[in-house]
Amino acid sequence: LRYMIYQNGNGVQAKVGNIAQINFEISLLNGSTVYSSNNKPEAFTVGHDNVESGLHEVLTYLRVGDKAKVIIPIHLAFGLAGDMNKIPPRSTLVYDLELVSLK
Repeated sequence: LRYMIYQNGNGVQAKVGNIAQINFEISLLNGSTVYSSNNKPEAFTVGHDNVESGLHEVLTYLRVGDKAKVIIPIHLAFGLAGDMNKIPPRSTLVYDLELVSLK
């Protein structure tokens, strides 16, 4: 897992059990966008909900308001099968994400 915070927020740091709201754009390594929140934040519980394990991990490094580029390798993303929709098998994912809020 690799990440780079390119805009620092000033909120609290995310912890397992928080409900995080994030804006995101997911791309493949070739640059093609596969999913986007379209500035409508999506929420999930850090460490508990059914999203990529790499996403759970990187959120624990971020604070509310942070914007980051994240590279999630195959084994922390959708693995050998992909998501059976837009993400092909064995795909490394590139997230551009913003931690909007925590509850």
